[in-house]
Amino acid sequence: MDATLDMDGGLKEAITNVADLNRRCDLAERVCGWAIAHRGPVDSRVLANWQLASDVGGEEALFHCGDEAQGFVRFISLNVVKDRLRIRASSTRPL
Repeated sequence: MDATLDMDGGLKEAITNVADLNRRCDLAERVCGWAIAHRGPVDSRVLANWQLASDVGGEEALFHCGDEAQGFVRFISLNVVKDRLRIRASSTRPL
């Protein structure tokens, strides 16, 4: 799978931080039918580019939403995020 940047082909990848990576992976595969392209630790160079503290780490999962060159979704779960705020009033699951 070629995951290089294509400036003329549309949005290549969307990245979102999630509280429960396993839950999001299950949703992406089972409900959305997306194919997993990669799952593993977040590269330390990425975290450094985001100017996060050196003790921040996390796990990521990259999904492809079709057979086009674009259409990737990357879920990232960081291990030191504290005091997460709920952004949806209807959210009932504990963080």
